[in-house]
Amino acid sequence: MAAYHSYFVALSIFLLFASKAAAKASNHPFVTILNKTYEGISTTLLTEEFRGIRYGQSPTGGLRFTRPQPFDPTGRIDARHYGPGCPQGLQYTTEESQDEDCLFLNIVRPSLRSKEPLPVICWLHGGAYRTGQASLYNGTALVSQSIQLGLPVIYVGINYRLNGFGFLASSKLLQSGDVNLGLHDQELALRWISRNIAWFGGNKDRITLFGESAGSAETWAHIVRQERSAESLFQGAALISGAPGGIWPHVDDAALYDAAFQNLVDTTGCRSATNEVDCLRRQDFKKLDNIFNGINSTWEKSFKYSIGIVKDEYWFNSSAWQSLIDQKFADLPLLVGYNHDEGTRLYDCTHQSMQAIDLIRDAAYAFNDSTLQWALSLYATYLEILNISLIDVTAGGRYASSSNQITTFFYTDLYFASGVQKVLDVVSKSQNIWGYRFDQMPPYSAINLSYGYPGTSVAKAACMGTYHSSMLSYLFGDVQSLVDATVYDKRLSKFIMEGWLSFATYGYPKIQNSTQFTWDPYNYQGKILDLKLNKDAKPTMLKNVFREKSLALISKKVSESQELYTPV
Repeated sequence: MAAYHSYFVALSIFLLFASKAAAKASNHPFVTILNKTYEGISTTLLTEEFRGIRYGQSPTGGLRFTRPQPFDPTGRIDARHYGPGCPQGLQYTTEESQDEDCLFLNIVRPSLRSKEPLPVICWLHGGAYRTGQASLYNGTALVSQSIQLGLPVIYVGINYRLNGFGFLASSKLLQSGDVNLGLHDQELALRWISRNIAWFGGNKDRITLFGESAGSAETWAHIVRQERSAESLFQGAALISGAPGGIWPHVDDAALYDAAFQNLVDTTGCRSATNEVDCLRRQDFKKLDNIFNGINSTWEKSFKYSIGIVKDEYWFNSSAWQSLIDQKFADLPLLVGYNHDEGTRLYDCTHQSMQAIDLIRDAAYAFNDSTLQWALSLYATYLEILNISLIDVTAGGRYASSSNQITTFFYTDLYFASGVQKVLDVVSKSQNIWGYRFDQMPPYSAINLSYGYPGTSVAKAACMGTYHSSMLSYLFGDVQSLVDATVYDKRLSKFIMEGWLSFATYGYPKIQNSTQFTWDPYNYQGKILDLKLNKDAKPTMLKNVFREKSLALISKKVSESQELYTPV
């Protein structure tokens, strides 16, 4: 990696003249690709951004509810401003900042050119297939840190269609091949990146997918797809809080969504149309958007199967779980993990006096009746084998009651930890994979970041622990600027960024300047990295025995119950 050492030396010289460069900040960067030129923006002394780059035609009118079409512009293109996010609710964005015409990507790169093409990180955001957009996850701090480490990378964030516009499903849509459209958007974006990133200084043969939550589930879909595709659109992947070995993420039969689709057809007056889908394409955008978001409509709340990833032969011909068991996935390095308290996202942890069984019932909005009964039966057995010594509700701890802690354990294991464990067990038999568990209590202000859970009260944040998505403020470096972040938070953030950046650079995570720490693949000794840093703890490789019997139970029950997901 001599090239990266040379880059670091050049960076030092570059910074000596930073003040002169700042004086010329009005000179925007340009990238010319054949007959088109993109005008970007210098955002810091170290980085440049190209925002709102269109990778697909506007998916409106006749292109609504169809696979995306490539877009090839000419002339000078303004890439100084973010494009709108895809239609969604208003939890993370405003109505003005979203539009049905939303197939854009954003690029962050080092200002200083490298002689060698740089590794590329492609980010797939989470949001339950319903919310999120690339602009919420600015990669500037991550790229800046990569430069300072001498591991420069290029970062790309991708918008893709969400909710009913991106993941509507039914038997009729399956017949025409118009399902899993959000995945097709991502694939088109990856194809654009593979063909064009060299012009921005990137290496098309060193692209790594990072996906979190729904983005992690989508990343798995791309891993499965690449196993049987002639294209190699990426060479590594990080699955953050979403792995296919548990109850979620799941891939269903499209027929399960027929009831919701027919309700949509009825609500829009398209039942009598010769072609129902064409009729939906002609509907007013705002009318559809309101239906998909449950505004003045019971559509979203009435149907457990309203949107989702379905079996379609192109992405999956079996369940996500089965694709793992059958080892139908691409041979490439993987990094996978979860947060200690993922489960607090699935129930209201401020209900401190409720029994765990009632908390589980209360949070079962995502279950149909048969799945709820399965979960309650599983919980009874789960409680019998749960190591009761793990229950700790001491004063000042993260759990206010034993019921809260048990419920958190149950949902964390059911939705996240069991999937991670199964992926580690299966993948490590044939290829390298690295595992982690994030266990750092984040500062309160982190939960109110744009990609957190804005508006969460202090009381609720306190009982959510290391909640779902809490690691992202460390990975993206935002914790560095939070006033309530400790010195340990900031150190851990740099540690995490270095681990993920080195994974994107080398194909394995490596912590430089450390003679006492090696992040070994899970294949070696069955250990994962426990990410925690304070005056009493530091990141440590540990045997993955956290609630080992409980995870084994869930894995066994899930393997026996692949038909859990039946219509409501």
